[in-house]
Amino acid sequence: LGSLFWLLSKKLTPRLLCLGYAQGPPPDLDDTLACRAKGQSYCIFGPCPTTFSVSGNCHGGMNCCTK
Repeated sequence: LGSLFWLLSKKLTPRLLCLGYAQGPPPDLDDTLACRAKGQSYCIFGPCPTTFSVSGNCHGGMNCCTK
């Protein structure tokens, strides 16, 4: 899972991310990539910090938090 976050932090294309999954990418990976592309946004389990607001979903049931 740590390598997935490293890949997302590098903003690699979905095609490159798919290479790491034997069964293909998770179905909601596009949500995570869209969240990361917004700038000052990240995915987190649980509520967003007080200076951020929920702006969508990420894979695995995480929230997309945007400043």
